[in-house]
Amino acid sequence: RAVVNPEPLHVLFGHDAVVRSVAVRPTLDLIASGSADGTLILHELGSGSYIRSIQVGLPVDHVAISQAGYIVAYCATAVTNVLITFDLSGRDVAVRHCAETLKAFELSEDGEVLITGGHKGVLTFLWVRSLELADDAERLGFPAVIDGSCASLGTEPFSTPIRSISLSAKERLLFVGLESGEIAVLTPDTSYLRHRLQRKLEHLGFY
Repeated sequence: RAVVNPEPLHVLFGHDAVVRSVAVRPTLDLIASGSADGTLILHELGSGSYIRSIQVGLPVDHVAISQAGYIVAYCATAVTNVLITFDLSGRDVAVRHCAETLKAFELSEDGEVLITGGHKGVLTFLWVRSLELADDAERLGFPAVIDGSCASLGTEPFSTPIRSISLSAKERLLFVGLESGEIAVLTPDTSYLRHRLQRKLEHLGFY
């Protein structure tokens, strides 16, 4: 049985209001936290040292870190729902205003694609760097918006808002938790996975 040391390794400071989301990327030695005070704060994972604060200007509800070092923040208020991508220097490189309240987020295994879900009951695939719909480049020909329906299988669209998303190892399965209490299990297109594998092999010099 795993035993957790009750004494914290680090205690990180800087926010003036509730911390709503924390993301960790061990390969970058990075922790990012988002707060209701409208800031993102970056710390080193190993030492706990403060790196910088990023002024978002809106309460931060969710934060994620890609392998390439991009930080995505989601902010929701009574009048706006917005995704913002920052680089490690704190510069905002992309902004996307969303037409719904988002409740679920997941990064692809390579950290290049952000999958979101919310009140409209659709999955949206976005490039982390640009926050544009991920339906080009290696995802060319694949839908960037999925509502759960499949004509060949006779399945209907998701009937309720999406509340959670999780990818299994190697992206073999995508689990979608619905407000109705159902969990939809989706399988990625095999040709897309083959293309992803080929890109990795090319990057390693095998082609």
